[in-house]
Amino acid sequence: MDLLEISLRIDEKEFFKCNYIQLVPYSRTSLRTVIFKNIKLINKDIDLLSGEYDFYVAYKNQKLERGEINWFDMYMIFSDIFTRDINDGDNIEIKSIMSHDKHIFYEQDVIDIYNLWQHNKEINWNEIDTDFKYSYVSACFYWSKTPSKFINYEIVIDCLMIKEQIDLFYYLGKEIFGERAYCGSNFYQFEDCISMICAKEPQELPFIVFKNFNKLNSENIINDIKHLITFFKSKKMTVEF
Repeated sequence: MDLLEISLRIDEKEFFKCNYIQLVPYSRTSLRTVIFKNIKLINKDIDLLSGEYDFYVAYKNQKLERGEINWFDMYMIFSDIFTRDINDGDNIEIKSIMSHDKHIFYEQDVIDIYNLWQHNKEINWNEIDTDFKYSYVSACFYWSKTPSKFINYEIVIDCLMIKEQIDLFYYLGKEIFGERAYCGSNFYQFEDCISMICAKEPQELPFIVFKNFNKLNSENIINDIKHLITFFKSKKMTVEF
């Protein structure tokens, strides 16, 4: 199932599509190599030398509709597309300077997470680094946006699984709202999300247990959980720890 849609255009005419793209991470110059994987030709009669290149990465949401779309421009193109016969299923490498809107930047980790999902694979949260964790939360935002209601009402968070602050928001989001849910990656975003739901008509509120809280050694994690406990209680939720 394709959850990514990537399209390369030349002079605003679509050249090919694919469902995965990779940015080669190391370059000796300001040129970057972008690899479009397993392409499907759309228009073979485009003037490749015209010079106006751009591509987009579109992320499908949980309704399998095209959601977030990020556009990128490519300059100073070097590629074997100028010298070879391009066919469906080929991988295309393009060296270029890549630019983007000031509010959008290229996120290979988010693309890689979506690529796992479209192959029915999930990440192991305990085996990824901090940067990848934040990218996972970003991918969840593209997938589900902010929740509109509570899904689960008996929540148990094992505090021994919390190694850093982002772990709190991942496990709380997953336990309260379900797999691939998004409820922020910091206190401001998380509290705003919960507050908006609590502001709706009277409803059942989650009961939250912070298991093994007394076994924590990290002062930072202890303080983060205490902050959340105070917040939950201010929203009339029952909390045990």
